[in-house]
Amino acid sequence: MFDPTSSKPIGGVLVGGQSRRFGADKATTHVGGRSMAAWAVRTLRESADPVVLLGGNGTLARRMALPWCADVQAGGGPLSGVAAGLRWTSELGRPGLLVLACDLPLVTPSLMTTILSYAGPDFDAVVPLDEWGEAQPLCAWYASSAYPAMEASLASGQYSMRGLLTRLRVRRLPAESSAEVGGSLLLNVNTPQELAVADRRVRKE
Repeated sequence: MFDPTSSKPIGGVLVGGQSRRFGADKATTHVGGRSMAAWAVRTLRESADPVVLLGGNGTLARRMALPWCADVQAGGGPLSGVAAGLRWTSELGRPGLLVLACDLPLVTPSLMTTILSYAGPDFDAVVPLDEWGEAQPLCAWYASSAYPAMEASLASGQYSMRGLLTRLRVRRLPAESSAEVGGSLLLNVNTPQELAVADRRVRKE
């Protein structure tokens, strides 16, 4: 049971992807002996309370004994899951939502804490840049003030998370914040080859 008076943000793990390129359910695929969903939950727990699963059909949330938010709109992709978590955040009067996609298994609690440290009233979102200088909107903090833009994007059929960022006040963290010896912490596992890379790095560390 989470503390309803906590000043921490809610943590949201995105688990509803179709995994077409990967060919299997990413959330339940193991890296270093632990499912990618379990890695994400563990990563968020240091800075968020509660941690909730976003998207999917709720089966995994029941199995992991975690709260669950259904997508705001079917077919809306990750944006629909993030919007669901942020809507619940607003209803509870909490300060924001820390989001982490389950297919980013190398993200550390320290990186999420760094992201949260830059949150404030002047920004709707805090997003790190990857090694190529691209924003990673699925490892980020979103304020309740971002919800109207999400709702409008879903209503107009514009489901791109990076497109959403163009309509928000965004604090972008330099790529150095997500860099580590061995490569970026923002490795997105979309193929079996990337899974093998992530598994090697997790086991080495």
